[in-house]
Amino acid sequence: MLEPNLVLQGRYRIEESLGRGGMGAVYRAIDETFGSTVAIKQTLCEGADLEKAFQREARLLNGLRHGALPVVIDYFSEPRGQFLVMQYIPGDDFGALLDRKGEPYAPELVVRWADQLLDALQYLHEHDPQIIHRDIKPRNLKLTPRGEVVLLDFGLSKSTPLETQVAGTSVSVLGYTPHYAPFEQIQGQGTDPRSDLFALAATLYHLLTAKLPPDAMVRALTTMNGQADPLEPAHVVNPAVPEALGTLVHQAMAMGRDQRPQSAAAMRAALAPLRGDSIASVTPAAPSAADAATIAVPPLSVPQSLVAATPYRGRPWLTAAVVVAAVASIGLVVAAPGTKPSAPAVVPHEVVPAAVDAEPITIPPAERTFAFHAATVAAGGAVTQSERQARSYFEDLGTGVAIEMVAIPGGEYLMGTASAEYPDETPQHTVTIQPFYLSRYEVTQAQWRAVAALPRVARPLNPEPSAFKGDDLPVEQVSWADAMEFSARLSRKTRHVYRLPSEAEWEYAARAGTTTHFAFGDVLAPTLASYDATVPFGGGPRGTAPTSTVKVGSFGVANAFGLADMHGNVSEWCLGEYHPSYEGAPGDNRPWTTGGDSDRRVLRGGSWDDLAVDCRSANRYSYPHAGRRPTIGFRLAMSLTPPPMTAAAPTPAIAAAQSGLLPPKDARVDRRGSLPSRLDRERVRGRFARSRQPFGITIP
Repeated sequence: MLEPNLVLQGRYRIEESLGRGGMGAVYRAIDETFGSTVAIKQTLCEGADLEKAFQREARLLNGLRHGALPVVIDYFSEPRGQFLVMQYIPGDDFGALLDRKGEPYAPELVVRWADQLLDALQYLHEHDPQIIHRDIKPRNLKLTPRGEVVLLDFGLSKSTPLETQVAGTSVSVLGYTPHYAPFEQIQGQGTDPRSDLFALAATLYHLLTAKLPPDAMVRALTTMNGQADPLEPAHVVNPAVPEALGTLVHQAMAMGRDQRPQSAAAMRAALAPLRGDSIASVTPAAPSAADAATIAVPPLSVPQSLVAATPYRGRPWLTAAVVVAAVASIGLVVAAPGTKPSAPAVVPHEVVPAAVDAEPITIPPAERTFAFHAATVAAGGAVTQSERQARSYFEDLGTGVAIEMVAIPGGEYLMGTASAEYPDETPQHTVTIQPFYLSRYEVTQAQWRAVAALPRVARPLNPEPSAFKGDDLPVEQVSWADAMEFSARLSRKTRHVYRLPSEAEWEYAARAGTTTHFAFGDVLAPTLASYDATVPFGGGPRGTAPTSTVKVGSFGVANAFGLADMHGNVSEWCLGEYHPSYEGAPGDNRPWTTGGDSDRRVLRGGSWDDLAVDCRSANRYSYPHAGRRPTIGFRLAMSLTPPPMTAAAPTPAIAAAQSGLLPPKDARVDRRGSLPSRLDRERVRGRFARSRQPFGITIP
């Protein structure tokens, strides 16, 4: 942090900080040579690649002259970092304006700003060499007191992305910001001018609706399960938006590049009829047949460049590459651009099947029936067990390791609680769940290592992240992003759609047909789960406080669906964003991916360190998606395949697992004598408050 009145290069006197992030900071300063106000951008990152990126930004901006772009005045390097001196642009960025306003902007204003930005993008895209911004979003746009829009931050403008993530931020030098980045950029298949048009359209959507658009990876994940594209047209969300404008923005946010306007000039021309003083009365002319694909609202389709030679097993239209793209929503990989997609049929909100060259494989997993003990517990702690059966299959992970996936039947249930004591669990609402699979146990450390050894999809995985060591202990100290990468690697290997469960799926599976606080009844017993039993809940029995995780399935009981450890041991990541209540929540399997806190995800089930009240089926806890703790793990979900057909013979590893021949893994726990045994936590929502010594949070 630079102090006020510090003078750099004997010329630039710092006045105040304008903003700070993971990569650096921006300051307002006085150029004492001319007495003018300037903006100084400082990078806090070191390394030859970042220095080159910073130099490139200086050279690029120095040669640009456009009213919507800042002018570079100077560039220098000193021990405090790399510095870029720019024209000072007064005003607020649109991120701050949206936060402050809290409601949509008038369409005529948005059209005016869009016209200015498209003119700037046309200038950049036609520049020699061509410049792709790659990170257009509200916080990179400033509105001046004169009502003009200026496009900021060209540190991401280049042809080949740097693979350098910035700790604790959602942005990196490779130009990836959730909710604004296009499908091909997140997938690492290269960017072109149409990628900037997607990001601009996502920004316009935010301005027109005051709602964060769903990011491209979540849209792919949702639609590949046969559900509607979560991106509603802007004119549907906000009726004040003219249909022609909402349609144009929707088209520019198409998943396939060829479905979008093909240039900034073309999009600006399409916007031209809307640039009058009043746009509410504008009725677009009927399109010609040749223009129909350009004007119609496009469906969410899978670009042909992602179609692999070997199709996905279970859905004829879904290939492994699409599975990987859908679940790997954190980080990028650099890959050569593929072929251009063909024009889709115009069917709003439907998935357009991608063509495949080979015969689709529609064989479902080879299920087997297994027996288990379901438990119920009375208020005094008396446990009753009954033998039941369920169906599951084993997925071979290689090296003699398999993961067991339990078939979860479809049904309807009441999600949440009716009690005002837990506001983020209300209102209670009916949810209809389609059949799916969920892993019988939390992902173990042996399973984690097997998948971590597979080729990287989007980010590296630490093969040994856990604080407590043991092959059959649940893996912990993994972030939501880590779990997404795990799912992506396994999906690419197996051709099955592995993912995290949605909140609705998780709670449905945890309840297993019950309406009580726990799957076992209204109380929890320490003989059934690993949790802090020092403070009983609902008259349940008192017990001790564990100091570590335990081997998965070690209690020998399960809920009525055959799932073990749904209460306690480790808290489990879910797919959607965190919302402070269920107002507007989906009524089905879908993850809730819009309108929440995109930086925080949901943990379910409680952990070994949590009280029983935190292990209830309905309990929710938000946590930063990049955070890691020894209390956090996950289990996998898998989308159900088509109706059963004759199954192929299982691999040796699967056959061994099905017959119970796999030897038990070493479950010894390395408690690491110096490791604190409790976490620092305050319960601000419930009735109890305790202080714990922290493990801390690790950011990737």
